[in-house]
Amino acid sequence: MEKSGLKSRAKVIRRNFILAVLNGIITNSANGFVNATVIIPVFINSLTSAKWIIGMLSGLEGAGWFLPQFFIANLVEHLPRKKWLYTLMMYLRVAFFLLAGIIVFLSTKASTTITISCFTVSMALFYLASGVSGLPFLSIISSTIPPERRGSLWAYRIFFGSILVTLASLLVKPILQNWSFPTNYSILFLLSGITMFIGFFLFTLSWEPKLKNPPPKKPLPSYLRETIDTIKTNKDFRSIMYFRASLALWGISVPFYVIFATNYLDFAKSNVGLLFAVMQVGTTATVPLWGWISDHKGNRLVLIGCSISGLLVPVLSLVGGVFQSVSTFAIYTAFILMGIIMGGSWMAYTNYVMEIAPPKRTPMFLGFMNTFTGFLMLLSPLGGLLADLTDIRVLFIISILGGFLMLILSIRLREPRLKKHHHNAQ
Repeated sequence: MEKSGLKSRAKVIRRNFILAVLNGIITNSANGFVNATVIIPVFINSLTSAKWIIGMLSGLEGAGWFLPQFFIANLVEHLPRKKWLYTLMMYLRVAFFLLAGIIVFLSTKASTTITISCFTVSMALFYLASGVSGLPFLSIISSTIPPERRGSLWAYRIFFGSILVTLASLLVKPILQNWSFPTNYSILFLLSGITMFIGFFLFTLSWEPKLKNPPPKKPLPSYLRETIDTIKTNKDFRSIMYFRASLALWGISVPFYVIFATNYLDFAKSNVGLLFAVMQVGTTATVPLWGWISDHKGNRLVLIGCSISGLLVPVLSLVGGVFQSVSTFAIYTAFILMGIIMGGSWMAYTNYVMEIAPPKRTPMFLGFMNTFTGFLMLLSPLGGLLADLTDIRVLFIISILGGFLMLILSIRLREPRLKKHHHNAQ
């Protein structure tokens, strides 16, 4: 730590740990009001029956967050500090999100095409700004929080955030019922925007160490060649990328479970907030376990458990569609399991990448991994188009294949901590 920091390493870890946890709790709770899994699909479904639009918006969420990160890594990896970029993106994220809420409020005064087009552009810009902020955020976490604390860091964020998400989601039903369309949805956007700004601001108070002897700035083509050479020689990195590709294949059906419930299982639209609440229960109940396993046993076991949960989600949904007597039980259980995998998968594979990456090249590893993931997220619009041309249940079958591949690949992953322990023993 540099002298100007005036803080011991332990104090920095404690300060950044607390701020990162509070950031996650509050920003996660914003998802209780507006989220891409339940609320946005139902809002779009109120305007149009075109499922490819729902798939496109779901894909934009992931693609916008993940796609820019490799390019951002090339721009900021050589910089001693990176938090300024997170702060700048904070203001842009909130501005674009609230703009989307204004578009929702004015949706009855314009044509459906104009409304959906403007809404999509606003959300795309919001997701893109989120992606730009993601790399400096993860760089600060990687440089100040040791691997043995990162599992509990994500677990606290998700656990307490899920509790607040559940409480927030319980407000969705009375807001949707007591206010007319589209005022009800615009209120949800306003509440979500205010909440996320508070969470973003808290992380700007974190302390970022100055990187000593950072890698030199390189042109993007040279940076890309260096990254590809690194991938060729790093089997662990290739393995986790294969797993992430399978997770994207599994996720092709995620935005359509709520549509399946309302359109095929006669689930009341006013109760969709309950499905999201149930999903958060699954996350809240299991993420402390995922965090403990990540800290003490490693992230491979977390990925195996998440893969099993993910495999069961489309299976149960198909069972509920065939046997109406168990449809309610099946769809609620599917959403619980969806919460389980969403609570552990991102935490585990992100921690895995941070552990196998050399400290000064963490932005490169995370950036390439996330940009690769962003391209995979473009599968979601194809999923929506496929649902329009065939049937939603075809997507569930594809997700079963993705879940099976996830399970096989996670079992075959090497736990990097075992290598470190073996090296230390020698």
